[in-house]
Amino acid sequence: MVERMFAYFRNSELGIIALALDEEEEKVEKRRQKRGRRKWVHSTWKTRPVQEEFWTLFPHLMDDETKFYQCIRMTQSTFYQLLNKLDIKLKKKNTFCRLPITSKERLAISLR
Repeated sequence: MVERMFAYFRNSELGIIALALDEEEEKVEKRRQKRGRRKWVHSTWKTRPVQEEFWTLFPHLMDDETKFYQCIRMTQSTFYQLLNKLDIKLKKKNTFCRLPITSKERLAISLR
């Protein structure tokens, strides 16, 4: 079907059409490059559960009550009681594109 459509054009006209399409494609590509791609989650934040202080420090604090108290300024039982009361307010929804900061992490960071 497409071949029949272009059968009525001369080669010079087909060349002009091809050049116009290439030029339009280049314009679209330049617009995309100017605008740039925004990332929903930056690659730096994707490594958060592995490299962030909370994920590396908090498990060690759970083993030592005195270090936990020095860091968070309250006992573990008080921390978890407070977390139970504030959990609904601190919790964020999971989305398809990114994982939220956990309510435990939010509370620990704010107390630190």
